[in-house]
Amino acid sequence: MEIPDVCEYSEQMRKKDNFNHYDVPTIWNRLAKNNGKDVKTWERVDSKKTVEAMIVEWQALYFGQSAETPLTSNKWERKLQSQEFCNKVLNGEITPEETENVEIFEFLYVMRVKRKVPEIEFIYTFLQFKQMIKKTKEKKLRHHQDAIGDITKYYWKWMRIRYSK
Repeated sequence: MEIPDVCEYSEQMRKKDNFNHYDVPTIWNRLAKNNGKDVKTWERVDSKKTVEAMIVEWQALYFGQSAETPLTSNKWERKLQSQEFCNKVLNGEITPEETENVEIFEFLYVMRVKRKVPEIEFIYTFLQFKQMIKKTKEKKLRHHQDAIGDITKYYWKWMRIRYSK
């Protein structure tokens, strides 16, 4: 995981008593300006424990913003707790009118469960399939042995003809 290097923060910021460039809210605020496009120097964090803790904290900040999204309203909370509505979403039966918003409709429509393809019944058992592969390999091996034998026979025949002249 990479985070903005300590040099990416202003001198004034670094002089604060509680400054820690590993602090997720500090990183969040630094990246919020230009989505990190202005960061030139990055520091790699390799500690598994640190990375996991930072990701959890980052996700809490990220998902904490959701208070402004339409799906967090009381109306949508009730709809999403309804088994009937959830089944309609999973079956792909919702309509744009039910969502009152094209973006929400598209978001929910993607969540539908794809129709399952009927299972194919196998003619052979696994054991029969293994035996068939083994026989095929043996046939190919015999074929190659025969071919090599023929090539060797013709090579020596050609050598005898060539040197007998």
